[in-house]
Amino acid sequence: PVVSSNIDPINYIVQDNHTGFLADPCSYEDFSSKVIRLINDKQLRYKFGENGFNRVKVFFSLNASLEKVKEKYFYLLDKNE
Repeated sequence: PVVSSNIDPINYIVQDNHTGFLADPCSYEDFSSKVIRLINDKQLRYKFGENGFNRVKVFFSLNASLEKVKEKYFYLLDKNE
């Protein structure tokens, strides 16, 4: 589980209230309250951790990255024929 600033591209990687919390980058109060919430809620930390692990496997694994490259490659081949 993570607490991060709600800025691009982090807000693509971290899904707010699903894999972690996104905090207002200009508000230390928002950031600290979300950190405290994670510290105090073991079940939420576990849920975010599981969700984050699954998201990484689906979108950011080596196989997922290779599949995206392959799709782009074949797209470009088709486009240039």
